[in-house]
Amino acid sequence: MKKTWMTLIILTLMVVGSSVAWAEGRYRTIEVFFDAIHFAINGQELPVRDDSLIYNGSVYVPIRALTEMMGAKVGWNNTSRTVLLDFIADGSLGKELEETSKKSIYQYIAFENNTIMKSMIEHFQNSDMEAMKTDIENYSNLRNYAVAIQDDALFNILDKLASSGEIVRSGISAKSIDDFSLAWSIFNKNQKNLIDLLNDKLDPSRIKQRG
Repeated sequence: MKKTWMTLIILTLMVVGSSVAWAEGRYRTIEVFFDAIHFAINGQELPVRDDSLIYNGSVYVPIRALTEMMGAKVGWNNTSRTVLLDFIADGSLGKELEETSKKSIYQYIAFENNTIMKSMIEHFQNSDMEAMKTDIENYSNLRNYAVAIQDDALFNILDKLASSGEIVRSGISAKSIDDFSLAWSIFNKNQKNLIDLLNDKLDPSRIKQRG
């Protein structure tokens, strides 16, 4: 731990900026200690860049470094001499949370699509058309997620997969080659469209590369 004598303005322990105009008589000389203090909020440790100050048995935290990691913007009102903490002032964290939630849904649909396809192949090989019906219904269920994130393109693809998948299943059951062939072509096309859409959503750099 480092010990130093310094002329310290008490409010600057809060680290609100260097442009504050201080009136005479608002400062005094004190002895303080600098140390790298670690902080944990709800069990989650936050690495603070700046050293904290220890004075007279109390720890003075660099408030800008700490609160910005918690999502707040820090400002200073020189007229009222007030530290301003504004959490999610511009909604940026809300937007980030929304985008993260959407990405999680796309990841879930990608996982479910792989699971459905593996199950369909297995049931197709075993000629279990009743079990295959459940596979097709799972595509219908995934449409609810597309509605939740308001992705019309995703909804349309899943809707076509559900519709064409059911025709594939019923075509096999009825031994109708024409119905099966047409529906299988539509199903395959939309399966490719789904994979392309999910890849673009999960890796936006693909869109830039094509552009």
